[in-house]
Amino acid sequence: MGNIINRIQDAVKHISMFYEQELYTIEIFNLLLQNVDEITLLLMSDDEVNSEEIIFLKDSIERNNDKDDIDGIEGKHIFRRKLVADYLLKLYLTEAGVTDQEGYIYCIIFLQNRITETTHNMYSYKERFYYKNILCSEKRDNFEGMTGLIRNELINFDVNLFYCEKILKFINDEFKVKGVFPTDLIFVKQFINNSYLVLILTSTKLFSTAKPEQSNNFGFDYLKHYNFLSCISDLRESVKEFNRGEVKDLIKRGKELVRDIIDLRHYYIAHYDIANLHLVKKIELDLQLFKDIYDVSVRIFELLSLHRFQRLNITYTNLIQLHGFKETVCQNKLLRGMQSNDIDRFFNALRKNFLLKEGIAEI
Repeated sequence: MGNIINRIQDAVKHISMFYEQELYTIEIFNLLLQNVDEITLLLMSDDEVNSEEIIFLKDSIERNNDKDDIDGIEGKHIFRRKLVADYLLKLYLTEAGVTDQEGYIYCIIFLQNRITETTHNMYSYKERFYYKNILCSEKRDNFEGMTGLIRNELINFDVNLFYCEKILKFINDEFKVKGVFPTDLIFVKQFINNSYLVLILTSTKLFSTAKPEQSNNFGFDYLKHYNFLSCISDLRESVKEFNRGEVKDLIKRGKELVRDIIDLRHYYIAHYDIANLHLVKKIELDLQLFKDIYDVSVRIFELLSLHRFQRLNITYTNLIQLHGFKETVCQNKLLRGMQSNDIDRFFNALRKNFLLKEGIAEI
């Protein structure tokens, strides 16, 4: 019990400096966190705690430790630090006779934000293949730009898949059975055509063969080699081995999926190649092919982005743990999360228009 009291007294001194902003330094904050962690360990190991407030603190920590692992080790660590820091701040204010509630609120919010940020960064630098641990500092901005670009491409890819699936289901399943006017389908059929062009071009870009020292044709191959060429020299072999594993197999799989549509891109979309147009006519496209390309691409991106998004901030960390990388990083959550969206309302308008003109319904 004595050790806990001593640690609490030391921590109260540090938190008083934190409360008095002009005395605050990074060193003071780090000492405070060190004391907070030591207090937590002592509380978890000391069964002879007799102060009601400390007993409550100990019980709260133990209940949090017993919870399901939805928040993970990092989330629980942040919770414990915030809990103990809040106790220490209230203890200091009570001992100092400070009754400024507004000052307490301002300080605890600032303190909790710093705890979250600092703890999150601490766990980030424990992650072996976190990009800031692997890449040379001067190479990180380019990496962030490239991964941001691929992310946007994958989100747009998914949006096109979403709308195409909705439209094809409407045309193939409902239109044939219940009917709408063919002239009402000109727009959606053109949208399908345009979307397929986008899906073809995006697929071939992502799986283009290129290396940074030979070409600027950016895709997964380029990003893979960029990570290898930009890593800290001591980690070169580890990154090389990483690239040879699942990454290599997935890129090979992706290139197999896009093999036929590369001809479509080269001989028909990018420009007309009369000599090879006969090859294009044999190519059959269906939406499932693009779904497979998308799923492979998401997994490659999850690996090659080197935990950039998992460690972007604590919110992203928790969302990815809860919903997965694909849903959190590579999809339009607003579009996917709505029960009824713009395309559904458009189809409802077509249905209503058909019923009105057929005299089945009244305005």
